[in-house]
Formats: sequence, structure tokens, C-alpha cells
Amino acid sequence: NPHGLTSDAHLTSAEDLCRVAAAALKYPLFQEIVSTRYHSCLVQGASGYQRRLLWKNTNRLLGIEGYSGVKTGTTQAAGACLVAVGEREGKRLMVCVLGADSSNDRYLDARNLFRWAWQESADKDVARAVEATSLENE
Repeated sequence: NPHGLTSDAHLTSAEDLCRVAAAALKYPLFQEIVSTRYHSCLVQGASGYQRRLLWKNTNRLLGIEGYSGVKTGTTQAAGACLVAVGEREGKRLMVCVLGADSSNDRYLDARNLFRWAWQESADKDVARAVEATSLENE
């Protein structure tokens, strides 16, 4: 459902959320919005009263270089959730954490997933380089 709140008739998976996020990230404005930490504006009431409104993105990874959007969320049924994008050495990855016990845990889980994925990717790159070197020397 569009609001993301629990409904017996609506289910999703980590793969579903990553597919939706990947499609949305094709749009530069969406990328800009989900990677913005703070946004404020001045509003004015009919009587002329003015005040500044501040919106704060709850994604704590945004304060760490190399990480950007996409979505945080928490419900009793789903737990603390996060869809995030990270980039390191030109490699861009997306992770999705569902069902974390706390907000802190979702970020810990996400960082661990990113570390694991980048290490796996690096190991595969090394294996490919060794294989290519072996073939060149034959």
C-alpha cells in the first residue's frame, strides 16, 4: 500500500523494496530528495505570522560518506526497516534490512551487509585478476 502501514492484505519482500527503490533512483529528483539530510522552508499563515519548518531525514547513514537514501520505516509488524545505497571504489550496492529489533540495529545490520558485500565483490575481483593473469602467462 502507498503508506506502508500494516495491512493483512498487503505483503512485500526485501527484493520488492529493492526493485521499487532501483526504479525510483533512476530519477535525479528522487535521488536528491532521499539523500537530503535536512530541508527547511519559511511558511506564512493568513494573518501574516511566519515560521520556519524543518524536516529531518531519519536515515542515519546519510551522515557517512558514500551512503545515500532510500527509505527508513518502522512498524510493530515489520520492525525497524531500511533500504539504503552505498558506494565504494566505484561500486554501488543496495541493501534492505527488514525486521530489525531497533533503529540502531537496522543501521548496524546494513553496515555489516555492505561490508560483507564489498568484501565478496573484492574477493571476486581478485580472483578474476588472478585468472586473467594466469591466462596471459600461458
